[in-house]
Amino acid sequence: MKILLLVLITLLSPCLFGQHPLYVMDAEDQSPIPLAEVYDSTGYWVLTDWNGRADFPIENVKLSVHALGYVDTVFRFEKDTILLVPSKTMIKEVFIYAGEEGPDTILGNPSEEDEFAFRVGKSFVMSFKSGLLISIDKPTVLFDVNFYVSRRTKRHSYYRIRIFSVQFDGDTIIQMNDIIDSSLVNQVECRRCWQKVKLPQEVLVSQDVLIAMEWIPEPGWVPQEDNDEVELHDMACTLSESGDPCRTYNGTEKLIPQCWEMLMNRGDEEKKYNMALFVNARILD
Repeated sequence: MKILLLVLITLLSPCLFGQHPLYVMDAEDQSPIPLAEVYDSTGYWVLTDWNGRADFPIENVKLSVHALGYVDTVFRFEKDTILLVPSKTMIKEVFIYAGEEGPDTILGNPSEEDEFAFRVGKSFVMSFKSGLLISIDKPTVLFDVNFYVSRRTKRHSYYRIRIFSVQFDGDTIIQMNDIIDSSLVNQVECRRCWQKVKLPQEVLVSQDVLIAMEWIPEPGWVPQEDNDEVELHDMACTLSESGDPCRTYNGTEKLIPQCWEMLMNRGDEEKKYNMALFVNARILD
């Protein structure tokens, strides 16, 4: 009897403990949706790969799917394909700027002085992001995002720009929403230079925003070994006039003062450094 039970457990273990594929597809043309965020009720989550696939350890659980450009969907994992309906608006919780005047100010940290690097990664299992909080005191129009590419970052690496409205309780995020409902995926075009990403439409915001870079794998990239699950990149911290340190996060609710922690290791904690990132903007009266 014990032998039979052991055999049954052995045969069933792939079903009990194995990974189950889920494919996230566009409801209109059945094309795969890459980089969708799929969550279960325990908080476990993954990104879909470039073929729209995500693997979960269990079946028949309630999942939530968030993909830029699509309506958020909740469903029970009883089949291997979920169809998402495209959203009808590109901008959430903000207004599209209809004025004719262009940017006249810079918000963030445009400095290149005394550059040093901090390390972030990319993976389909977790989403590693690095970002800078932009303080907004008056209604402000955002036109583009600029960040400094570290000399150790690989050329042609992929990333996407994320812009969030956030609410905090201390350093803990209690609410976080995508402002731009569009997946702004780009390639790094150079090494040790400024990279500009123009927003699809000028956006008018009235509260603090978190501008973040999210490193993502190249199309077709798969880990070759266990230690290849995450590929690392370097982002630049530079001497800044701002006293608020850049803060990074890796899919959790905590923001980490990354540049400040690096300074503590260097013994330069009295200096003010930030992630080298800024937006061209116009502050409205």
